[in-house]
Amino acid sequence: MLKATHPAWRNSFKSVMEHDEWKKELIIALSDAGVNTIEQIDNCKSMSRLDKNPFLPSIGKIVSWCKPDPASLGVPCADSAYSMAANYNWKFYIVYLAAHEVGVVEIRQGKKEQYFKQFEAAYLRYVSRIQNDELFEKPKEFKSISRSKFNPDLGELKPMTASEAFALMDNIKL
Repeated sequence: MLKATHPAWRNSFKSVMEHDEWKKELIIALSDAGVNTIEQIDNCKSMSRLDKNPFLPSIGKIVSWCKPDPASLGVPCADSAYSMAANYNWKFYIVYLAAHEVGVVEIRQGKKEQYFKQFEAAYLRYVSRIQNDELFEKPKEFKSISRSKFNPDLGELKPMTASEAFALMDNIKL
């Protein structure tokens, strides 16, 4: 497959032994990355056909081609997901999960460069769970806007409506 889409592949190797070693390393890298389905290999083939470079790509690039991007899974890219989280747009459950893992208020009030890397890491973990067909625990209550406030007297979280959450946020002095 790679030889057909990258006609200058021979220029990458000085000997047959070097080529064989490269193939072994590729197999090890694919195995380490959890590439073990026909769908993942098919995704790699598709990406390989789109690559205009006639030379062989790096092993890391080949491995990344095996992993579909979020858009091909029907979810937004990390940048769009971050914007959705900052606007309390919970259209996608994984945006909700990643935002709550990092901190919804921090994402909303902080600077993007301050929290994006944390959010992106959390979000991509959830995307990879989708890729691996892992199940998510069904949320007990999932609203388009879900907030909680801390009651210091009781030491517990109490559900809040969206209007209460925004009113509370308006009263917070930073």
